[in-house]
Amino acid sequence: MKRLCVIIMSIYSLLCGCGDEPETEVVFIGDSIVAHWNLQESFPTLRCSNLGLGGTGLDYLCKHAGSCSDKVAVVISGTNDMWTLSAPGAINEYAREYAAAVRGLGASTAFVIAILPRASVSDSEKLQTMRVQLNSAINRELAVERNVVYLDFNEQMGQDGAPYSELFYDGLHPNGQGYERLSALLYPYLRELFPKKLGR
Repeated sequence: MKRLCVIIMSIYSLLCGCGDEPETEVVFIGDSIVAHWNLQESFPTLRCSNLGLGGTGLDYLCKHAGSCSDKVAVVISGTNDMWTLSAPGAINEYAREYAAAVRGLGASTAFVIAILPRASVSDSEKLQTMRVQLNSAINRELAVERNVVYLDFNEQMGQDGAPYSELFYDGLHPNGQGYERLSALLYPYLRELFPKKLGR
């Protein structure tokens, strides 16, 4: 009798899809900007997974090689690594490693969002210049990658390298309005891949 009940429940699960977690369609990965992003609120019709972790950078992306296999990836990373790139040639080398890490995620399509404007009290003018150079170098390296789209939202999120105060609560992290802006900017790109779920 017990065996019969197990068989009946198994058949029921197969018919109604119960017991199976919906497969993730889009993986967001990166630093605290990703970690604090309420994806369910921003993209309620998509099955998203959040692999954001505060304070992380390139090493974190490398450790997640293959984690986005056959899925769409959205990557925001790099701002926490800028302090380590003062040596000659370091930016270009980092950009090459960054591109390799994005490729290693195994995503069917990867959207890489450029390092956003920042205005921490500890930021120097040199760091701001470095951010621009790093974004440019990463863009250059990713341009030759297949199925990778580089998205630079700096002009929409700030001006002259400084973040719009109404979009960031501390000069580094987006507030609610900031995430609304980011989501709206990303939306058309995701819509191209998921037209039935996001509409035309």
